[in-house]
Amino acid sequence: MTSSSLGPLEPQRARRIYVLVSLLNACAPELGHFFDLLTADHWAVSSAYEHLRGSAQEASSVPTVEDALLKAQTEWVEELHSLAAKTTREPEVSRLLLAMSELAAQTRPTTFALDDLFDSLAEYAGDLYPHWPPQLAFAVRQYGGRGRRYGASAATMHNPDATVVLYVDPVSLGPATYLSIPHLLIHELICHVASRPCGICANASAWLEGFMDWAAECHGTRWLHRLGVIGPAASQHRGPLFEEIAAHDRDQAAPRSFGRRTAEMLVQRLRKHHGFEHEAARMTVANFAVRLNAEEAPLIAKDRFVNRVGFGSAGPLPDKLVAALRGVDDEGNTVAAGSVL
Repeated sequence: MTSSSLGPLEPQRARRIYVLVSLLNACAPELGHFFDLLTADHWAVSSAYEHLRGSAQEASSVPTVEDALLKAQTEWVEELHSLAAKTTREPEVSRLLLAMSELAAQTRPTTFALDDLFDSLAEYAGDLYPHWPPQLAFAVRQYGGRGRRYGASAATMHNPDATVVLYVDPVSLGPATYLSIPHLLIHELICHVASRPCGICANASAWLEGFMDWAAECHGTRWLHRLGVIGPAASQHRGPLFEEIAAHDRDQAAPRSFGRRTAEMLVQRLRKHHGFEHEAARMTVANFAVRLNAEEAPLIAKDRFVNRVGFGSAGPLPDKLVAALRGVDDEGNTVAAGSVL
């Protein structure tokens, strides 16, 4: 069995990623607690994690993904059982390790978990956009960003069909990296896959990397609970993930922060001056962002919109802007998001 998204990777590296993702995904119900104890450098949890990494690396030399998974699974389950027995004086830790051993033992070589995750998120995002790429593809590639807490990043390519590429470092693929992946995919799917004009890479854009990232968080937060057990554990990693990305890309940090503040400013002005409840204001701005992102207008015009609003007053919004945010005017006529440009 193979995964189409892993296909272009060197086979041994692909098997290693497959094994790690499969076992981490199986243990998703306990992964948040496991991560917390790993961060606290608990000796037994750290030992379990290092054993998982070593088992996955050794198993990657096995010819098939099924046999590689079985080998790593058997070794890791035995190690988790052993560590659980050694930590009986710490009932919380012992229970965690035993629960993870039981979950890991149930792992079977079915579809690649990241393919399933991507398909679910792409379906949610596709419901937001009027024109969604019919041939959207997903691919996993090697990531070279060593020495970071989160060993993954993502990008969207248009050549000419859209492909979301997830870059993963097998060496760093642990709980933190795995739990960051939903946020990376949500950002790409909402901010870049259906944006117009398509194919533009602009990390310094306050619209794409700031305002739209804020919208991605609004929609993505609603989606996480639909992802099953991985959602709650993943929720705590969005902030630290994008803080790390900004720290390594100074050109992106300032416009990203400004764009996000501008979106939040619109929410506050809708609440203060136009009678919106908080959640209604947030979703009004988030839905407007998706509509404007899909309009065929120059990116510079969308960035200028962010600048006008971000540097504007804190008073009531113009009626024309409120109508564009809502998508309809007071008479019920449809108002295009692009009317603000």
